Amino acid sequence: MAKSNLPVQIVYCYARKDSSLREELEEHLEFILRSGIAISWHDRKIRAGEDWQKAINNHLDQADLILLLISPSFMRSDYCYGIELQQALERQEWGLASVIPIILRPVVWQTTPLGRLQALPRDGKPVVLWGSQDEAFTQIAQEIYNVILQQLSEDRHQKEYWMRVGHSQFQSQEYSEALYSYQQAYQIDPANSLLLGRIGEIHAEAGNYDEALAIFESILQLLPDNEKAWQRKAEMLLHLQRYEEALTCYQLILSHFQVTHPSLCGKGLALFALRRYSDALSAYDDAIAIYPGDAYLYHYKSIVLIHLRKWKEAMLACEQAIHRNPFESSFYLNQARIDEQLHNEQQKDLVELSNEQQKDLVELSNEQQRGFLESKFEALQKVDLSETYLSKLAFSESVEYFRGPKPFWKKKSVRKGNKY
Repeated sequence: MAKSNLPVQIVYCYARKDSSLREELEEHLEFILRSGIAISWHDRKIRAGEDWQKAINNHLDQADLILLLISPSFMRSDYCYGIELQQALERQEWGLASVIPIILRPVVWQTTPLGRLQALPRDGKPVVLWGSQDEAFTQIAQEIYNVILQQLSEDRHQKEYWMRVGHSQFQSQEYSEALYSYQQAYQIDPANSLLLGRIGEIHAEAGNYDEALAIFESILQLLPDNEKAWQRKAEMLLHLQRYEEALTCYQLILSHFQVTHPSLCGKGLALFALRRYSDALSAYDDAIAIYPGDAYLYHYKSIVLIHLRKWKEAMLACEQAIHRNPFESSFYLNQARIDEQLHNEQQKDLVELSNEQQKDLVELSNEQQRGFLESKFEALQKVDLSETYLSKLAFSESVEYFRGPKPFWKKKSVRKGNKY
């Protein structure tokens, strides 16, 4: 940590049942807070009406020191163990924070990801089993104080400093500045695949796909079983329109690693680009079977069905996409085009009546003729219904036909915690 980052920000992660023990620990850390070198935060400081999940997430993202108060209640909590712990470990792995498990009550923790960390008290004896809990908390407070002093002694030439700066710049989309910071850190630790991966991510975000591809391939030379690097390599090949290579890459991913809907989606994109529409449709169906809640999978499926000229099936897939995400304008554009094609075909069928059909029409009763002609008129009117769909579009620029699926990495989501 750079000296300019004073004070150190401490965040507590704990189960509600351990609130009283957290208060005792905070009392023993008061001497650190009074010195001005650190400030602390926990969920009891959330204001009335404030989004508590957002508040916790924001403070964890800014924390320099995260204290995990371990107990059976913590390990049982989906939020503590499943969300807070994972976010804390991610920040430590990136050198953005120090994470200290504090063993409050007896529980098996050594065989979990916590086992990789130096816990307090150092002998692993839970605080509640000490003859004096004050003695246990005093030892813990001294160790925490030492960690804070060590953080404050870091200078600008240390890897952790540049990683923190680079992370902040990357989150702010200051890619050229972030690239410089990560390169400084990488010069200090050239064996760090995490750093190399983040440099590749920056090149990818900046559109430098050749450079990004070279970096992900370098990672795979060092770590041939790194699934994340394989995924990113495949995506870069798609960006570079090297579709055969991308398809080979996705087939390798699907055969060697867990089958996931992003991998199947990527395979579908490659097959679509190669005009292997039936195979692409199968890939999207497999992806939907794994994750039926993704609206874009149905959107991609509808695009493939359009190219297969299966208009009714395309409309059903399009409606499924809109049902799952009614705010995506491209879905309505797709719906309009499919609807127009459906009714153009219906119009053609009605206009091009065979002589036999015309003869049959004459033989119908007047009432039947009127009903038949009304249905024909209604079908002709529906050709113009596409305007209704187009009016739902959320943009004002001229509309062009959507020629292919939107790549899944182009969605509005922030990549964080990419691990290599």
